[in-house]
Amino acid sequence: MSSMLYIPPTFFTSVPKQVSAQTTETLRKLQESADLPGLHVEPMQQPADARVRTVRVNDQFRMVVFKIDNPDGGEPTWIPTGVYNHDDAIKIARSSVCTLNPATGIPEIRSNGDSEADFEARLRAHTAKLEARHKAELAAARSHIPEGTEHTPLEHYDAAHLVSDLGIDHDLAYAAVKANEAQLEALIDAAEIPWQAEALLALAVGDPFAVVLERYSAAPANEARKEGEVASDRALLEALATDTARSNFAVFTSDDDLQRVLESGDFEAWRLFLHPEQRRYVTLHTNGPYRLTGGAGTGKTVVLVHRTVELARRNPEARIIATTFTTNLAEQLRAHIQSLDPDVRIAENLGDPGIFIANVDQLATHIVRPGADLSEAMREVLGWSSDVPRVRTNENAAWSDAVATASLRTPIEGVLEEVPFLTTEYASVVLPFALTSAHEYMRASRKGRGAKLGRKQRTAMWNIIEAFRDSGQLADEVTFTERIAIATRMLDLHAEKNGRVADHVLVDETQDLDPVRLMYLRALVAEGPDDMFLAGDEHQRIYSTAVRPSHYGINIRGRSRRLRLNYRTTAQNLDLALSILDGGDYSGALDSDEAGSDELTTRHGTYRSLMRGPAPEFFGAETLSEECDHVAHVLRAWLEDMGEDEHASPRIGILTRTKTQRDNLVRALEERDLRVQNIDRGGYLNSRPAVMTLHRSKGTEFERVILFGIDDQHVPYAVRGYNFDPDGHNEAMLRERSLLYVGATRARERLLVTWTRQRSAYLPR
Repeated sequence: MSSMLYIPPTFFTSVPKQVSAQTTETLRKLQESADLPGLHVEPMQQPADARVRTVRVNDQFRMVVFKIDNPDGGEPTWIPTGVYNHDDAIKIARSSVCTLNPATGIPEIRSNGDSEADFEARLRAHTAKLEARHKAELAAARSHIPEGTEHTPLEHYDAAHLVSDLGIDHDLAYAAVKANEAQLEALIDAAEIPWQAEALLALAVGDPFAVVLERYSAAPANEARKEGEVASDRALLEALATDTARSNFAVFTSDDDLQRVLESGDFEAWRLFLHPEQRRYVTLHTNGPYRLTGGAGTGKTVVLVHRTVELARRNPEARIIATTFTTNLAEQLRAHIQSLDPDVRIAENLGDPGIFIANVDQLATHIVRPGADLSEAMREVLGWSSDVPRVRTNENAAWSDAVATASLRTPIEGVLEEVPFLTTEYASVVLPFALTSAHEYMRASRKGRGAKLGRKQRTAMWNIIEAFRDSGQLADEVTFTERIAIATRMLDLHAEKNGRVADHVLVDETQDLDPVRLMYLRALVAEGPDDMFLAGDEHQRIYSTAVRPSHYGINIRGRSRRLRLNYRTTAQNLDLALSILDGGDYSGALDSDEAGSDELTTRHGTYRSLMRGPAPEFFGAETLSEECDHVAHVLRAWLEDMGEDEHASPRIGILTRTKTQRDNLVRALEERDLRVQNIDRGGYLNSRPAVMTLHRSKGTEFERVILFGIDDQHVPYAVRGYNFDPDGHNEAMLRERSLLYVGATRARERLLVTWTRQRSAYLPR
């Protein structure tokens, strides 16, 4: 029987790259048996905690671990805390203790006897680094603040209250309540215990104290605790078993679990850790549709994947659908679910027990398929029917032809000449409500549609729709969106006799779904407990216009929450990404009673990151050749700095607005003797730097990112060539902002933005 391993996230940052493979083998052996040859598990002389050990990694490095014996017998539990040079490991091990926080009961690994002087020294070092990074910005900000009026985010809290009730370290709490924003950032950097930094940050951005206390409280152990007191083995094991404690550790119960993670090459894999705020949404029981929102990197997909597996484990016979907008994201969703639990039941067909995974359009092909009776549904949706209609691939050209045909009957002008307006009107008003006559369209509600249409304009619009549908009938073709509307009606007809085809539907990237697709998802599952779980972020809406689900039968009714803490992007990169959104109003898709709906018009106080790193870099070139030269120069330096890439996936991403830019850049880099890979629809070919469009980058992340060609000719780009109405123009501009925001949030550590001649207006000055 294997031992259990509880690995805190700080462990992974301590492992030197040159011994990562040996660390992997050491962990594997330790889980199998501490008696295996070569481990040399050694206790310390006069340790602060008698359970601490060091384990051999190689002749130079040792691993510091805690051995927690099971009082009831059986294999011990191990807590590895770091890998260090031999002498440093001995010193760290002797002074380390494994204890329980006296207020929350969370297990903590800390240096015993960390004095006030130690804390202040650590704080001074972090403050100096902070000011070195942001000297100019801090000076500029302070010059506009009258003396004595600097904002202190935690000034309304009593330090003693933070210590006694929340368990924040004494020195940290008393410093935090007096700190201005810049000082609090340094304090959070200096905090020894990660969850305490997160708790202070949550309070600083406005989370209620009661909510934060609940989030960071583990079930109390069956013994009294005093600050700094070494906890018993039984108390530690009880605390480690709680959800809150487990959210601070990666938990491995078998050799197979450990091997899968270690072989992935990504110790900090998303699937290992669930923050307390995230975990509650995994197990949450709802009485109807639930929406979880949050910025890039806040863990929405993490929650959705864990919740999907949780529902499957709770009821192996449940029919669960996990879906998202694009094929690439659906494939990633499948990989994440199977990686989290390789034994989870994957359904082969829609309606089978288990988890069925596909993008929304693929789901519809399982309803509108050869052999299915489409006639009644097609007549009700389109006014005509066919046995097996083909997919219409030239939709934009068909709409242009329809405008030309309709203009022979009535004048067509203004927004009715523009394909984007026509397709959106069709998908938002006509198809969702199965309108098949001019009379129905005249009386239909256009709630949420910006451009107002008078009676003459509606008549002209319907003439265009009739011409569009007539050409489709003549060719025996339907668009993807029409097919989904047909599938929705078929599901409704099926439900009248046989019920719905799913018990739970979980949807990622909801912000990119139009009304027709939302109504299709609603038709898959009956209203009831845990029926729908929607994860999305309006700031990342790059395909659709703003849609309120309540207008199309998905009634959130206040069942929504927002994740605020970013786990992927450094604070510096996040600040740049959020500045791109400044000036955009993203509240159009949220109902007024939804949590956080008032925050989508501003970036301030919305999302925060605990990670720190270098400031983003900018480079403006006079010519495209000069821009390519600079990218090649930086890429060479990064590749040399990062060393040989042993990862299966690229660690560097280069993102462009258009496919033409992507292809030209790949050729330019190859001409400069740099080998990269051109990524379109498929996955990665190797570990070389990946060049892709901003759209394709959705759902990816890299250690380092270059945003290439972010000039005024390419960003914004989608509005070129169209005569939008004011609302349509604003929507298109919002999507362009969102697209650049998506690109900026793909970087975990370093970010470079380049352009030729005139930078994009979306970039901060």
